[in-house]
Amino acid sequence: MKAFYRKSAGLLKNLYEKFRRNFFPGTTAVKGATAGLFAGFAITIIISAWLMLHFAGPWVAIIFIVAFLATSFLMGFLGFSLLRLVSTTPFWLAVALIAGIPASFMFFGLDGLSGFIIYSFLVLSFALLGGGIWLFKQNWHFARGITRVLIIVSILLGAAGLVGGVVWLVLPGAEVEMPVNASMEVLEIPAESELENPSRPGPYKVSYLTYGSGNDKERAEFGTDVEMTTEPADGSTFLSSWSGMSGKLRTRYFGFDNEELPLNARVWYPDGQGPFPLVLIVHGNHLAQDFSDPGYEYLGQLLASRGYIMASVDQNFLNGTFTNIFSGLNNENDARGWLLLKHLEAWEEWNNDEDNRFYQKVDMGNIALMGHSRGGEAAAHAALFNTLPYYPDDANEPFDFNFNIKAVIAIAPCDGQYQPAGTRTPLQNINYLVLQGSHDADVSSYQGMRQFNRIDYSDDFDGFKAGVYAWGANHGQFNSVWGNKDGASPRINLFNLGQLMDEEEQQTIAGVYISAFLEATLMDNQEYRKIFRDHRKARHWLPETIYITQFEEAGTRFVASFEEDLDLSTASLPGSIISSADLSVWREESLSLNWGNYDSQTVILGWNTRESDTLQPRWEIRWDKGLVETSKNAALVFSLADTGGAADPPGDSKNNDNNNVENNNEKNNTEEEDSTGDEADSEEDEEPELIDFTIRLSDASGQTLDFPLASCSFVQPPLERQLTKLAFMQSAAKSETILQHFYFPLNRLSDEFPDFDFEHITGIGFYFDQVPHGVVAVDNIGFK
Repeated sequence: MKAFYRKSAGLLKNLYEKFRRNFFPGTTAVKGATAGLFAGFAITIIISAWLMLHFAGPWVAIIFIVAFLATSFLMGFLGFSLLRLVSTTPFWLAVALIAGIPASFMFFGLDGLSGFIIYSFLVLSFALLGGGIWLFKQNWHFARGITRVLIIVSILLGAAGLVGGVVWLVLPGAEVEMPVNASMEVLEIPAESELENPSRPGPYKVSYLTYGSGNDKERAEFGTDVEMTTEPADGSTFLSSWSGMSGKLRTRYFGFDNEELPLNARVWYPDGQGPFPLVLIVHGNHLAQDFSDPGYEYLGQLLASRGYIMASVDQNFLNGTFTNIFSGLNNENDARGWLLLKHLEAWEEWNNDEDNRFYQKVDMGNIALMGHSRGGEAAAHAALFNTLPYYPDDANEPFDFNFNIKAVIAIAPCDGQYQPAGTRTPLQNINYLVLQGSHDADVSSYQGMRQFNRIDYSDDFDGFKAGVYAWGANHGQFNSVWGNKDGASPRINLFNLGQLMDEEEQQTIAGVYISAFLEATLMDNQEYRKIFRDHRKARHWLPETIYITQFEEAGTRFVASFEEDLDLSTASLPGSIISSADLSVWREESLSLNWGNYDSQTVILGWNTRESDTLQPRWEIRWDKGLVETSKNAALVFSLADTGGAADPPGDSKNNDNNNVENNNEKNNTEEEDSTGDEADSEEDEEPELIDFTIRLSDASGQTLDFPLASCSFVQPPLERQLTKLAFMQSAAKSETILQHFYFPLNRLSDEFPDFDFEHITGIGFYFDQVPHGVVAVDNIGFK
């Protein structure tokens, strides 16, 4: 046995010595590895330069190559100087290793750990392939035995790594099973709407034209082929970043600067007498040379057939471009919004011009603004600017718009890129709809909820705001040009595109909700509001997926919105009292999103009765008779979300003595659930229970009635998403807490509880008696 060990040890030692002689610094393998690394470096440069040549022209490509080569090799030489202090690494190998860092990081658009792992994989693959090929050419005839094996293995491993990596990048990814759809798990699902499917073409024949400057150098449809010409707008007040080298290159490419911004758009309109409501839609940020405005034709055709004029506005000249050599255009969303209003000025002029084809055909009393991505934020800025006498950041720019903008639609919007006078855009008395996909790899956060929460309604306004969060939808498929890639290759190839819904399905969602929203807000067909209260009424029109919807109507009388103060024992109504018992969590906070927070306060309620049968967790609000007007025809409404336990504070904290406002001696002595503890580990393989609980209403005479939350819907568990093919590559949050709208018409309860006084409701309570543990966020409890 000892002899066997000695022979084995000797064999391993010989293998090591041969490997060291062939692959350590100073051998031909080093030359091959260096050549392989430089080849990989050159490939990334060539592909990047080709993309720039294709989209931005030869001068930009040349400038890029020169600047990038200079930067990369400077880093290589500087890095080698540092390495020489601690290493004997051959010069050109060190240069290749270090110069490859910016090449690989830029090529994939990564940073941090994910960038380092990709870089290491590329270095290893190119080095093995290059080193093996070099050894094969130089040493194959002299090599024997294990050396030849190592050469072949090196070539095969390097080639397999590179080929396998390319194949892995090219393949879209794997399909993912849809999580449980809580809203469809209830016993009684609401009946389907009998209204006309709003995504079906209407009775009008659709016509099409373009308008613009008439001298666009890049596109004939806004140049020589325009049917109506427009005067340019001076946007220099809003676009101070259109300057320097990048500004000059932008001007050179487009043929104008920030003082002569064109008003370009493509228009789909009904062939009829009118007047027809006017809808403007504007794209967001995308590669400027890959023009975005044609991507909404599917909406233009639909809306025009149903009696709307829809103009898709060209703002590609404000988008990101390869001409952004040192610093590009930024903080331009105020300009995007302002330009929409300049387009409305043109439409108003045409509507009043007897010689124009649109004379008296535009219903300027019914206008909607729609935007996608940055355009979604810009539409809200336009709605704000429309009501102001001056530009908030410079009174030297007067405003005098005052159009009758009734609705704003935001498709996967960002929020806060521009902040008027340093505040996030507030809006009042306007209808608002936001659409968001769960698998948005660009705006990977439900930013539209922030604007949703900053819209206020006066008592005399009759309107609503709504949100739709759809599982499996991405950012780009709302625009046919952008498609399923929410970014440029090869970075976007790191994302799992195989789990996305089809583009046709995603555009069906947009068509249903946008058309229904415009029917309700511009055509005054209020029956369509019902599908925003409950998306299940539209399930026969929509693709099968998970929808989490938000909804709020003007005139809702809120009992608790959690915005008034920091006192947990009081609600929004004067003199109202909040109490609780046996809760493990009770606090108020603004829910976090992947980017920022909701811009709204919620109450967080948690309970855990798994270790005690005597606990009766509850949370209640009481108020005096007459503070809230209610009736059998009213509805109880609130927003609710399952936080997935993420809101639990760490440790074994207890929420004691939180009933003292009623001098109740009950103690909340339940240890809260620790989602990282042994108990959670023991149940990690179990299917999580869908959250349900009992809702109790009280009237002024002391009568109560109880009904389950699930009479409307169970609470949707958090939707966890893995956007990338490999988990470590994902920088976005795995999930967001998305509030879900609950709506309970009281007339459904009146027959079962004939003695209850629906005219004088004085209390509401949540009794957490259906599932043993959970943490929920609650907001905007009220009656409508």
